[in-house]
Formats: sequence, C-alpha cells, structure tokens
Amino acid sequence: CSPKDLDFYDHRSGQWPQNTLCMQHGAAGLLELYELTHEARYLDLAGRAMDRLSLYQQVWSPPWLRLSAFGGYGVMNTDGEWNDARQAQFAETHLAFGRVTGEPEHIERAMAAARAAFTTVFLPVSAARYSGWWRSPRGMAAENHGHAGTDQLNGVSGFDWGSGSALATAAYFERQNVPL
Repeated sequence: CSPKDLDFYDHRSGQWPQNTLCMQHGAAGLLELYELTHEARYLDLAGRAMDRLSLYQQVWSPPWLRLSAFGGYGVMNTDGEWNDARQAQFAETHLAFGRVTGEPEHIERAMAAARAAFTTVFLPVSAARYSGWWRSPRGMAAENHGHAGTDQLNGVSGFDWGSGSALATAAYFERQNVPL
C-alpha cells in the first residue's frame, strides 16, 4: 500500500524504507536462537532488532486522531498508519524479550501494545469514545487507523488480523499472569 522504487531513499529523514513486521520477525527468531543455543551473539542481535522496533511504538496519542494511539504500532516509515493489528503480535515479542533479559521496559511496552490492540475493535465502548466512526459488525476490527495520515478507519481483512490477534494476545497475557 506504500509502493516505492527499490532504490527509494527519504532524504528528509535520512532513512531507507523500513517495515516493522520484518523487524519483529527478526527479533523473535533471534530470541529463539538464543534460547536454543544460549549464544550471547543471538541475544545481542535480538536486542538490536528490538531497539529498532521500539522506535516505531507510539509513545503518545496525537490530538488529531480520535483514538488513543498510545502503545500501538505503525506499519512502516513510508506510510501513515496508526495502531495496526500487528501490535498484538509485537506485544508477545516484547514480553518474551523482557522476560529473557529482565528489562522491565519491554514488559511495559508489551502491556501497552496489548492494550492498544483493542483500540480499533468495533465495540460499544468505542462508539461512545469515538462517535462518528464506530461501525459494525460488533467485534470486528479495522486493520489499522489513520491510513495515509488521516483520521479514519480502514478495511477489515479478517478476524485473525485485528480482533482475533488482540484476543489471542490478551488470553496469552492472562495465562502468563501479565496484567492488562
């Protein structure tokens, strides 16, 4: 949804295009390698990937959006999406990394991302908080909010990418005795 030439470089930010999903996959894979081998280099690399991923976590809620964006994740640095459904998946990676390293920051980031995963779910509480954009069917969720930087919901791709991922992460956190 954000097509760029293969050699695209953003001179304003000084960055190449980056996607958060591959950062999370890399961090999770490297963390697994560390847990299997106990080789410190894999934990170091996982930490580097987690540091880069953490740069994309929303640590504020912009006043021009009608949802609470805090704790959520965008998709990439070349698109305007807020609170994408992938944040539920990222919450689990933050939790795992925080437990392995003992860094409380990652547990806090995990909890914030897990809570943010519910911000676009179509529930009556959302209708009261964000009147004007809540819609049905109840329980479904938009993939993200603010596509292209505007204050709007986006399409629903399926239960597993939105509502299902939020619920699965919440259930996992409950089993791990991590409060939301």
